[in-house]
Amino acid sequence: MKKSIKQRLVSGLLCTAVPLCIAVMLPGGTLTARAEEQDQQLTTEQKEGATQLSARKDASYIVVIPRQAQIAFDNTSTSIGSLVYEEGNLEPDSYVTVTLSNQTSLAHTIKDSYTIPFMICGEDKTTAFTSVIYDESTKTGTKTPLTAEITQADWEAAKAGSYQATLTFQISYMNPHEGE
Repeated sequence: MKKSIKQRLVSGLLCTAVPLCIAVMLPGGTLTARAEEQDQQLTTEQKEGATQLSARKDASYIVVIPRQAQIAFDNTSTSIGSLVYEEGNLEPDSYVTVTLSNQTSLAHTIKDSYTIPFMICGEDKTTAFTSVIYDESTKTGTKTPLTAEITQADWEAAKAGSYQATLTFQISYMNPHEGE
């Protein structure tokens, strides 16, 4: 029994709606689609082929930040520890940035309106520390020293008692070749 073009189109549309259906009936014949790529067939005419292999190892790194530090009264420059690039396996031209993203006031533990102004610095002790970059050439164990700087006048103006502040560090990885 011959089907009309309309009947073949309807059966073709029904067939495409069923996920297991492979062939679609069209007026001119059957259309079969295959999504996956074919393996190469070597024949008497084509005696050589190539196989492409690919692999990926993700970058890894460990940076250690100081857990806590004690600032002695009347000390205008206090070492608070170091950022340590403990381990790293970075991609070419990539780098890790460690940023001091937030610092709270050095505030009195009972009356937080009493504060002692301070600045976190790197090695030069005069410029506020903002960030450090470690790249693929950075040696493991590299240290970035940090200090807390408080002027003598600010120590003299401080009320008696205990003070606390929190430093928040943020780490980020930048790969300029990502997506290539």
